[in-house]
Amino acid sequence: MPILNRLSRLFKADVHAVLDALEDPRVVLQQAIRDMQEVLDADVDQIEALDSERRRLAMQADDLRDANAKLSDELDVCFETGADELARTLLKRRLQHEALRTACTARLAELDDALRSARAEVTERQQRLDAMQQKAAILAGTTTPEEPGLFGTSGDTPHITDADVEIAFLREKQLRGAA
Repeated sequence: MPILNRLSRLFKADVHAVLDALEDPRVVLQQAIRDMQEVLDADVDQIEALDSERRRLAMQADDLRDANAKLSDELDVCFETGADELARTLLKRRLQHEALRTACTARLAELDDALRSARAEVTERQQRLDAMQQKAAILAGTTTPEEPGLFGTSGDTPHITDADVEIAFLREKQLRGAA
């Protein structure tokens, strides 16, 4: 039985070695970047759809507000002329408009929250994509160390404290005073 186990491990190791040789890290990285870009594009499309729905609902809420203002004017006329039955009909319509406007306002608040979180997610994904593209550029050897944004995975620059700046300032001042 140990011979079969050893042969099995040997076969698995050979298969893994062949797969490792077939996978080019640059190609895998470029595919990951394309996949990330597709997800980012889909998120941007979703934001545009949510924003479009938000604009439509805002217009509908404004239309309902304007319609209620017109109904109030018509109600004034009904009450002045004693048309109570017509006034009841107009009141029913105004109550329906108010209920619809309340629903629109609630949905607008939901959309605002969804848009806020979707935009934050897109920003985070864009940062990760930028970092991945920088890594790919470094791997491909197309960037030089002088280019900004190559420090760390998120494009951070080295941390320089105020004390570092002050010391450098004093040294420069001393050099310039002595020259």
